[in-house]
Amino acid sequence: MTVIIGIVSPGFMGAGLGSALLTGGARVVTTLEGRSGRTGRLATEAGLEVLPGLIDVVAAADVVLSVTPPGRALAAASSIAAGVLNEVVTDLARDGLDRSAGVARAATKAHRFVDEMREIAATQAAAGLTPALFAAIAEVYAEIAETALAQGDPEAVGDLPAAELVARLTA
Repeated sequence: MTVIIGIVSPGFMGAGLGSALLTGGARVVTTLEGRSGRTGRLATEAGLEVLPGLIDVVAAADVVLSVTPPGRALAAASSIAAGVLNEVVTDLARDGLDRSAGVARAATKAHRFVDEMREIAATQAAAGLTPALFAAIAEVYAEIAETALAQGDPEAVGDLPAAELVARLTA
């Protein structure tokens, strides 16, 4: 399986990193949206695959690397997060979990996801990748599973006001 790496800001450093990743066998995607002609030339010379926009890069990539100057890091992170969060919210909406009622229903099932996240973390580690993200998610689910909110039935917690949801999560 070819890993798809997204590069945000494929300027001098980003294009160089992308070229190295290509040499290593990865597929590297980027966007030139809002970038200079020089950046476009560097990305093209490096052989990076150019997609129309950041949302396309985020959707296509397995991993997104932001190679930006420190002064632009926050703006880049916000752009990436917006792209990622749009996908997450769309996915949640598909399952009816995009509102506080969905959060409450998901909390009642948190215990189910602890072992799954631990298994994914172990698979990541076995593949030589960091298990940290999935181990952390498992820990969060485990903590949620111990809350008063998680003890309810999914059907019974959907209509709770937001303040009650927070109270049950923090009790």
